[in-house]
Amino acid sequence: MSELHTGKKSFTRFLNLICFTDFCPPFLHPDPTEVKVKNLFHAGVDDALDPDLRSRVISSNIVFTIISLILMIILALKANEYLTVGIPAFRAAIPIILFIVAMGGIVLNHFRYFLTARLIFFICWTVMITGFPIWRDASLYGYFLHPMFGIVSSTMVLLMFSFRKEQWVYSVFLVFSFLITVFSFEFVSLFDKAGVSETVLSYTTRFRLHIYPLFFSIFFNLVLIYVFRINGKFFTLQQVQHETIVNQNRELSETRLKLELANTELELRVRARTQELVEQNNRLTDYAFFHAHVLRAPVSRIRGLVNLMNLPIDPAEEKQVRVLLAQSMKELDDTIHLMNDRLQTTENTRTEAV
Repeated sequence: MSELHTGKKSFTRFLNLICFTDFCPPFLHPDPTEVKVKNLFHAGVDDALDPDLRSRVISSNIVFTIISLILMIILALKANEYLTVGIPAFRAAIPIILFIVAMGGIVLNHFRYFLTARLIFFICWTVMITGFPIWRDASLYGYFLHPMFGIVSSTMVLLMFSFRKEQWVYSVFLVFSFLITVFSFEFVSLFDKAGVSETVLSYTTRFRLHIYPLFFSIFFNLVLIYVFRINGKFFTLQQVQHETIVNQNRELSETRLKLELANTELELRVRARTQELVEQNNRLTDYAFFHAHVLRAPVSRIRGLVNLMNLPIDPAEEKQVRVLLAQSMKELDDTIHLMNDRLQTTENTRTEAV
């Protein structure tokens, strides 16, 4: 069972790497907790990466994916030729090599070899696409198509490399792309064995062949730089807003904690005050009870006996009255002492509680 579970996890990771997880059927990733790669565009990317590097890695993954899809279509269209004729020349193998390199770039990014992935891909792209004019000997349409590959190369340099952190690599590749774009006519002429350049010049001039590619290259790259700047400003603004929200949440949490402490303290005070009022009410109840029953009884007897002594009675009855009067006075004294003791006990208990 353990080996089966391990194999299932490995198969799931492999599927997550080779397909867009967001669009894959649910049975391809049944356990969401095991999904490590959102899609090919985010291979090797996490929140801990430097924002600039994170942007370049995502851009390179996009380039690798698009190039892979395009080359996959080309290979599918030429599948019959490859199966019947084979690979008669090196240029026929270029789409296969570039497809492997592009897919390998995604794998390298997944394992966080970011610069290696981009260098290998771009060197292979530069050598095989712009180095060999459209993979074959110079032809009429090759003179007009080759500058487009140079423009695409310079655009990919802006996408894949950072001027701030990879200045030398960025500058070298970008300068080469501009040169191969502007001087594309002279470069393709080196492969022109049939004299096609004369036919090209009959339609246009060398100046136009130089200035038009330069104009389009500058235009596309300036637009891309502008988009990067706008995106950078938006990302910076988003970071500031995120930090503001985090700080506000922290302040709200601290305020909530203070309110909870204040509520707890207030509740304790209310409980203490309620207990105090209950005790006072109990003391008043005890006092009312003693006053109405215990204390009033001996006082009433004493009053009755005093009134009886004011009447003409014989000495024996007077003596009996005096004895009863003494008993009632002692009972009154005992009752007063009992009241004092109870009040003193209640007061001590309240003091200790406070």
